[in-house]
Amino acid sequence: MAAGSSRFFDDRDDGRQDGIGERLVGPISLFSKLSEALLVLAKLILAVLNIRTRVGSRTIKPNHIYTTRDVAAILDIGRRDVIGLIHAGKIEARKTGRNYLIVGGNIIRYLRG
Repeated sequence: MAAGSSRFFDDRDDGRQDGIGERLVGPISLFSKLSEALLVLAKLILAVLNIRTRVGSRTIKPNHIYTTRDVAAILDIGRRDVIGLIHAGKIEARKTGRNYLIVGGNIIRYLRG
């Protein structure tokens, strides 16, 4: 290695090795590795924020609002059974007029037990 040059910021990324067998990394290669790591991290964060749970062929979206009829179809039970789960406190819901509205996250929480 030439005097005054850094092995991490060598202008060349030609696959050369230093005296102890470590690959010399140029700034472009270092930037490339950092970019790849940030891309993987971004994909992981997006996956966590966009959590969805599949039940049968349906996907439950955590921020979507469902009716008791929707939940009954998702859980493959009767609508009155869904109302029973709501009254028992097993599924959290909001009553609007004569109907209950259930946030998808509450369905997911119920399914996870």
